[in-house]
Amino acid sequence: MSAVDRARTAVVGHGVVDGPSDRDPEPPVLDDPGADRFVAGAVADRVVGLALAAVDAGAVVVPPAAVERLASAQRESAGVALVLEAELLRVAALLTGAGIDLRVLKGPALAHTAYPDPAWREFGDVDLLVRGPDLPRAADVLAVSGYERAFRPVGRRYETEVAKSVTLRSPRGWEIDLHRTVATGPWGVLVDPDSLWSPRADLELGGVDLPTLPPELHLAHALVHVGLGSPTPRGSNLRDLLQLGDGTVDRAEVLRLLRSWSALAPAREARGFLPPELRSGLDWLGHGEPTRRERRWMALHRRSPQPFRRLTIEGLVVAGPSRRSLRYLRAVAPLLLPAAAQGRARRG
Repeated sequence: MSAVDRARTAVVGHGVVDGPSDRDPEPPVLDDPGADRFVAGAVADRVVGLALAAVDAGAVVVPPAAVERLASAQRESAGVALVLEAELLRVAALLTGAGIDLRVLKGPALAHTAYPDPAWREFGDVDLLVRGPDLPRAADVLAVSGYERAFRPVGRRYETEVAKSVTLRSPRGWEIDLHRTVATGPWGVLVDPDSLWSPRADLELGGVDLPTLPPELHLAHALVHVGLGSPTPRGSNLRDLLQLGDGTVDRAEVLRLLRSWSALAPAREARGFLPPELRSGLDWLGHGEPTRRERRWMALHRRSPQPFRRLTIEGLVVAGPSRRSLRYLRAVAPLLLPAAAQGRARRG
């Protein structure tokens, strides 16, 4: 393993019990070219705060100029976080004022509830969970205040019953994601959205109490997000697994949630993205092999860009021959009909 790779592992695992700092008596020492790659990687991974903490603790050694670049990037990241937290408070006030229930997800929620220092968890957008029947209305409420949809809507039935999320842009261009659930395709059907709403935890931000998820739901979400997401997850997302998966979380409850979602395979896939020396803390997830069908579904999820029509059809297979599948088919028809029309045109 190169010194830069060792340094990235040291950052992702910084402060973790029995992590790289405890196991490796000789910290990685980076020369100028290596330090340049290290700083660029920390920015891309959204772990600048963690990188600075690791350098300050002597877990990674870099030249003084690299420390200055990290500090500059951290100041910029802190400014982004303040702006996004202000957006979060504004959006939450607009939605709750309209009688729409919500939960704060991912970045800001984890920064202020799971991490010892909010600077250790960077984020670049705002993610909120709303109930499926409220999703189109939530987008409409925000539209009145200048928030615009990033993509043309598929249809109200699709958004209330099938869509993972709706993305909006704030008047200043920041991304706001309104989630109905935590996955698309097969797991969009297998995950029961109602299971995300109870119990509730609270997040205090700027003197305002906001509803969020308890640690067990945050961890189950993080495992699904990493396991079904990019083939190269960000370091910040990998750190979420370690931060939430420590000994304080109710592991039996996390396993219960994952089993109820049929999502143990994605969770184990997420564990496999961690550097080998950081995986033992999630050994309690087990090591069973996913089925051939699960491997196909996960491969579909990891493709970029995701083949949404194909994922939709896979979700229909999961729904099975029932009234449920008829509702699903009606909801996704706007996605499937254009594909069918293109097929007929090619045959003609």
